[in-house]
Amino acid sequence: MASELTTPSKTILAPELIRSLMAQFKLSQHSVHGAAHWMRVRKNGLLLAKRTGANRTVVELFSVFHDSCRHNDYEDPEHGFRGAQLANSYFSKGLLPCNEAVLEQLVEACMGSLRNLECTIAH
Repeated sequence: MASELTTPSKTILAPELIRSLMAQFKLSQHSVHGAAHWMRVRKNGLLLAKRTGANRTVVELFSVFHDSCRHNDYEDPEHGFRGAQLANSYFSKGLLPCNEAVLEQLVEACMGSLRNLECTIAH
């Protein structure tokens, strides 16, 4: 059971990537959606990936991009869209350790919250 709860320490997230994302992050370092949150999302996502077979690269990249472009810690329905745009920008510059198929899944995951909100509003 203990091994099931541990997250592998090996990561594709280079320190330079995290530093770059933090440098452009508009909120406080202590924001509930900041780097500490990103690492909790990573840990939980990797635990789930182990059980579901989700792509670990998508999970790790999602963990740092999904809230990286928030304007505030409260209502910010387009934060996922902005995070997806930022991921596309990093990919275009060769700064993401992934291929186009993984990028497509990452963008889809980041934009998922926006799409879910749109569906809720439409119904």
